Amino acid sequence: MFCEMGGLNMGIGINGMGRIGRLVLRRLASDSKLMESMPVKAINMSYPAETIAHLLKYDTTHGKLNGTVEVGDGESGGGEGWIQWRHSRCGLSPRA
Repeated sequence: MFCEMGGLNMGIGINGMGRIGRLVLRRLASDSKLMESMPVKAINMSYPAETIAHLLKYDTTHGKLNGTVEVGDGESGGGEGWIQWRHSRCGLSPRA
C-alpha cells in the first residue's frame, strides 16, 4: 500500500493532534507494517510537543500506548521512528 509517484515516496502529514489525529497516529504506531507503508512525515499542532506526547502516551479512552514516546528538538518519536512537528495556524506546507 506504499505510494510512489514518479520516484517520490509519499507520506502522511497530520494537521492537528486532537482526538482524531492522536487516534490515527496511535493506530499507525501500533502496526509496524502499516507505519512502514504509510509513514507519518510531519505533524502540525497548536499545543507544545510535551503535552501532545503525554496525551498520546496516556489516553483516557484508549489506554496507555505500548512503546516509547519522546520529544526532541523539532521532532518527536521513539524507537526507530522520529516525526517532525510544527506549530502553524496555516497547516502543513511543503518545504521549498
